[in-house]
Amino acid sequence: TTPLLAYLPDLVEEHLEEIQFLWPIRERGLRSPRMTLRDIRNFDDRIDAHADGALAPGDSALRFLEPLLEADDEMASFAATFVLLRLGTTDARARVRSAFTEASGKRLSGIARALQMGAADSLIEDIASAYASDDAMRCALAAEALCYRTRWRRSHERLLALLSNDDPIVKVSAWRSVANLGLTVDSATYATALRDDD
Repeated sequence: TTPLLAYLPDLVEEHLEEIQFLWPIRERGLRSPRMTLRDIRNFDDRIDAHADGALAPGDSALRFLEPLLEADDEMASFAATFVLLRLGTTDARARVRSAFTEASGKRLSGIARALQMGAADSLIEDIASAYASDDAMRCALAAEALCYRTRWRRSHERLLALLSNDDPIVKVSAWRSVANLGLTVDSATYATALRDDD
């Protein structure tokens, strides 16, 4: 006989909540003198296990992921995107592609971070297109994702111009990309950045 319930909805929600809880700790740990590489790997293993747990319902997981993907919350949209990328179906990729194209603010930041750290190789062209867009925030976040995923083959001029953008999210993201690429930035730009509260 077919079981009446193949998974526990509360447990799926708990897996997604744990991803949202653990990821920021992992991120802070990268800059912590008390965290070792082993600690970071343990966090990665735990996050991966929770992502697998969130996918236990198969396609039914989408009903748990959709509200998080639509939320104006960075960690919620990160968790949903990270798990959708792990799911890896055509529909899951289409949902991520659509969300990345339409999102803004904290939601966009979370989606972009998951594109940077998750299984997003199949969406490289979409990320590259976002780097070419007129939207400075989408451009900066796409650049950061590209730095992690591929060998850089794009112009540096656009990225360097983002260093003086008025939006703090854009500036911070652009500076991370500049650091990841090892680009040389003139001393005046560095001096200005060091006086910036952001």
